[in-house]
Amino acid sequence: MFTHHCTACERRQLMFVRQITDVAPVTDGLEVSFTCWCGAEQTGVLADLTAGSTNAVRRDLVAA
Repeated sequence: MFTHHCTACERRQLMFVRQITDVAPVTDGLEVSFTCWCGAEQTGVLADLTAGSTNAVRRDLVAA
């Protein structure tokens, strides 16, 4: 599960695994494509929190 602020419905929603349509590795972690509850296709990056880096990382999605 993760939360995401949808750019279509402007709501912060809790997303579940069944809503994920694609996952791809990127520098900052994993880029996740999914369908919001409103039906809008969305993407975001789940940050790699295990890297131990103190550098600021992009976190569009927050694991719940």
